[in-house]
Amino acid sequence: MSKKNKAFHLNERELNGWGYALMGQKRAKDALEIFKLNVHLYPQSANAFDSLGEIYGEMGNTELALKNYEQSLKLNPLNKNADQQIRKLKLKN
Repeated sequence: MSKKNKAFHLNERELNGWGYALMGQKRAKDALEIFKLNVHLYPQSANAFDSLGEIYGEMGNTELALKNYEQSLKLNPLNKNADQQIRKLKLKN
């Protein structure tokens, strides 16, 4: 991960937790960047896309929220949260 410290590694769960901590501090823009990084580092993670969808929804970006929830559901068809959020977002439009 780091050029200087080869042992340094950010895992998906830690990044996700950091993003939610920032959301709790009302730092949505910072949380968004962490969630985007998590999706970049873990592109096969349904949970990472679910969280990115959530922050976009919180920020009022329905289009990107929907896109990320749909990707989450594609990666994990059993993701009930993504399914519910997609339904809610489509009702809003």
